[in-house]
Amino acid sequence: MRRPHSVNQIEKHGSHYGILYGIAAYGSWGIFPLYFKTVASVPPVEVLGHRALWSFVVLALSTLFIAANRLMFICAVTSGQVLQASLGYFVNPLVNVLLGVLFLRERLRPRQSFSGSGGTEPTPDSQSRRSLHVQQRAVNPRPARRPPPPSSQSGAQSRQPSPPGPAGWP
Repeated sequence: MRRPHSVNQIEKHGSHYGILYGIAAYGSWGIFPLYFKTVASVPPVEVLGHRALWSFVVLALSTLFIAANRLMFICAVTSGQVLQASLGYFVNPLVNVLLGVLFLRERLRPRQSFSGSGGTEPTPDSQSRRSLHVQQRAVNPRPARRPPPPSSQSGAQSRQPSPPGPAGWP
C-alpha cells in the first residue's frame, strides 16, 4: 500500500481507523454502567477508595522507577562513566523497538528498519554550503579575536593578550 502524501489521501485511507476508535471509546463508556451494576453490592465509597488506592500505588511505583533511573545516571556520571550512561540512554529506544518486533510482532516500515539499523541517511541539504556553515558555527559559535598588533612606540609596554578560553573564546 502506498503511503498517502496529501490530506485528502490521508482522509481516504485512514478515516476508518478514526471511526473505529470513536466507536470503541463510546462503546467502553456504554459498558461501564454494566460494570457498576455488577459491583452494586459494594458501597460507592469503597469503589472510589480502591480506585484512589490503586492509582496511588501505580503512581508511586512509576515514581520509584524514574527516581532509580535518575540515581543510576547520576552515579554513573559522578564515577566517570559518562560514555556508558549515554550509550545506555541511546540504546534503550532501540531495544524497545526490538522487543516490540520480537514479542508483539510489530512490523516496521522500510525507513523505520533502516533507522533502527544505525544507518545514516543523508539529508537533502547535507551537502550544501549553508549546512556546513551552520555545523561549523555550532561547534565554534564565535570566532576567536586576533590580538592587537604590537605598539610601534618605543619604551611603551606592549599589552599581552590573554590566552583564549575554551573553543577559541576570548
